[in-house]
Amino acid sequence: MGLFDNIEGAAENSAKQGLEDKLIQEGTQKAEQFADEKTGGKFDNQIQQAGNFADQQIENRTGGGQRGQGGQDQNFGQDQNQQQGGW
Repeated sequence: MGLFDNIEGAAENSAKQGLEDKLIQEGTQKAEQFADEKTGGKFDNQIQQAGNFADQQIENRTGGGQRGQGGQDQNFGQDQNQQQGGW
């Protein structure tokens, strides 16, 4: 019976982590949109880089997490190392 308890606990933790990750990603996307609106798009590149960095941190923490919902460009930021400045 202990093995099933461990499996059940792991499944619950995984589900909670997935929900947390989803909420964090939704929050960062809303923050990106808000900042972009308030700056009139002037700092769009830096704002998206910050969002991509946040998504990478979620992915590194959990081994999952995908950007791309809400019309976000999944390939954006691949040349981040070439771009300097901003944050």
